[in-house]
Amino acid sequence: MSVARLAVAAATIAACAGAQAHATPPGRDGKIAFQRFLFQDDPLQADIWLANADGSGERRVTRAPRGFVDGEPDWSPDGKQIVFQRGPSVDGPWTLWTVNADGSGARRLTPRRGRCRYESSPAFSPDGSRIAFECLRPTRKAELLSIVVVNANGSNRRVVARGRGAMDIGRPQFSPDGEHLVFEGHNVAVKPKNGAATYVVDVDGSGLRRVTPWSLGAGDHPDWSPDGKLILVRSNANGPDFYGQGSLFALRPDGGGLRRLTHFGRRVRVLQNGSFSPDGKAVVFATSEGAVRSRLPDVFSIRLDGAGLTNVTHAKNWDGSPDWGPSAR
Repeated sequence: MSVARLAVAAATIAACAGAQAHATPPGRDGKIAFQRFLFQDDPLQADIWLANADGSGERRVTRAPRGFVDGEPDWSPDGKQIVFQRGPSVDGPWTLWTVNADGSGARRLTPRRGRCRYESSPAFSPDGSRIAFECLRPTRKAELLSIVVVNANGSNRRVVARGRGAMDIGRPQFSPDGEHLVFEGHNVAVKPKNGAATYVVDVDGSGLRRVTPWSLGAGDHPDWSPDGKLILVRSNANGPDFYGQGSLFALRPDGGGLRRLTHFGRRVRVLQNGSFSPDGKAVVFATSEGAVRSRLPDVFSIRLDGAGLTNVTHAKNWDGSPDWGPSAR
């Protein structure tokens, strides 16, 4: 792929795909799942890959049909399965799939005919029995995003939180006890206009509360730490697709104890939120800062004190959407 086409493809992904992070089950640190765009292919395509925390042992798990994009992987709590989304472009429409960690047994969860036009951003519950995701549902006046929980076999779908014309919601993650969901909300027609914030809601739909200040603009697939004491967010989640993408922050679920983890400067080109390690001592994320190609992100890890920045991948492709899984048991 030419340099010019590569730049266009990178811009398209950043503008449309967003950034991803996923809930992390507690346990011993296992492999990191991530999305890799195959820029040498035409049309644009992406698969799910795995790597050890030190970057060794890379291998491809999914092989998307030609012209399809697999993304947003999320590990099951036993480390044996991955749930992900698949679509014919970075714009969707998306369907949900599961696959075994060895690449076998790929299975579609999204029904052939359902109320959701897109189903995306999947996340396993801590016991592996349920999956939360965002549903794009057309109405007479608009297309609304809702948060839905479904059994892991695709049955018993129910809406936990509904978007409305004034706010889009999505990218849910379960709390470690399975009783709550954290998600992001983006204002559309209410003040502060275009504002972004992180919310928590009980899985029965009650107890909705905002946990980050509007001034932080926090969201981008918030992730819950394995011990339930911290939530990982990215600031400026509703900001521009290139530059000014903010920093990673950790805070308590009650909104207190906010602290900054990354310090890449105001003009970082790409910064994608990630997930906690299963032992809760580090986080994995993606950024173009220090990557092999300055415009395309690699996967990195960093300790919770903000030290120990380490490359996980060193590819010439776009690597993102990382989720740190537990050792298989």
